[in-house]
Amino acid sequence: MPRSRSRSRSSSDSYSSSEDEEERMEREARARERREEREHKRAQRRADRKQERLEAAATKKAGALEWRFFIPPPENVVDEDPFESVLRAKNFCTNWAGATAGVDSTCELEPHLRSQFEVPDTVKKIGLKGKVLLDGEVKLQFKVSDQRTLSTAHMQIVDLGEHLLNASEVKVKVEVVSMCIGVKLKGKSKPRTHKQEAAKETLKELKRAVYGHHLPPVGAVPGAPYMQYAAQGEQKGKWTAAASNIMRQERGAVIKFHDTRMLCGVVMGDPDYHPNPVILVCPWAASCGKAHRHLNGFSAVSQLYSHWQQQHKDNKAARVLEARWRLANDLTDHGKKKVPNLADRLDEQFPLVLTNDEMVRLGGPTEGYEAVTAPSPSTADFKHRFDVNSMEHAEWLKAFGSV
Repeated sequence: MPRSRSRSRSSSDSYSSSEDEEERMEREARARERREEREHKRAQRRADRKQERLEAAATKKAGALEWRFFIPPPENVVDEDPFESVLRAKNFCTNWAGATAGVDSTCELEPHLRSQFEVPDTVKKIGLKGKVLLDGEVKLQFKVSDQRTLSTAHMQIVDLGEHLLNASEVKVKVEVVSMCIGVKLKGKSKPRTHKQEAAKETLKELKRAVYGHHLPPVGAVPGAPYMQYAAQGEQKGKWTAAASNIMRQERGAVIKFHDTRMLCGVVMGDPDYHPNPVILVCPWAASCGKAHRHLNGFSAVSQLYSHWQQQHKDNKAARVLEARWRLANDLTDHGKKKVPNLADRLDEQFPLVLTNDEMVRLGGPTEGYEAVTAPSPSTADFKHRFDVNSMEHAEWLKAFGSV
């Protein structure tokens, strides 16, 4: 009997130990689940905070972006330096879309665009078409017809997130378009701005101040202004105090002129091919009959591309010069950016061919290489060669009423 009671106690102790082990394992499992749940929540909070910081940074960068509104040039005008109207996203998108919340979003944005870009009422419905380029690659395209879709477009840019933040260069390019299927804005319906019209009038005023109104040739339209162009070897036009006064008031034109002259020296080997803001001298004037080519925009030298293509189409040197200008404008954003070793980069792809010795070496007129005429001084030249923002520039600005 004593042995039986001993076996009973041993069996009871074994059962109790097994039960304790199960409870311990359950407690550990529950503790492990609580730890994993706490760790998951901490990780989730860290991810949420990271996402909040990312969204805040993306929102800030998106709000600071410049929306560049492309304004096409007039009909039959070739100019690869297009007029652009720039608006900050913070002002245009955030304020415009946010401030009008609760207002009928279908009737507010369109009148604003019509007013800003002078689109006539004959075009029934207009909106915006745009794209976002990150380091030169298109990452987003969008259309905007009202405040709601404007806000959506802005948030789509924000949603680019890390792609937006990691990009070293971000561009938002926008243009005003017709929202009607199959309808394009053309002719007088093309968007333009008050500033663009003012620049056009200022350019005309400058041309009048330099070249004046002369007797029109026989057969000219009565009452039409006639600008006397400088033909090969002639000295026509004169830079006047009135012309200098216009340039003093147009700071952007002065900067662009000096930037373009610098670029002209690199591209063509001589900055005097661009003697004043409304002229580019054609190197092959002996063939086309007119050295001084009048421009339709301040220092809009790319207008000469079509002249070289049409009037000097068989001249291979003209093709090279056009290619050098295109590459230089692309690399420097039309002279706005300084590029180290620019001349070397141009020469690597398109070596300059712009001397009579080179023309003769390459076969001369029989091979299409026309004689080169170097630029010569003219009374119409803008002779000030100061650095912008220098003391000389400041003194010239003060001398209002003088050349």
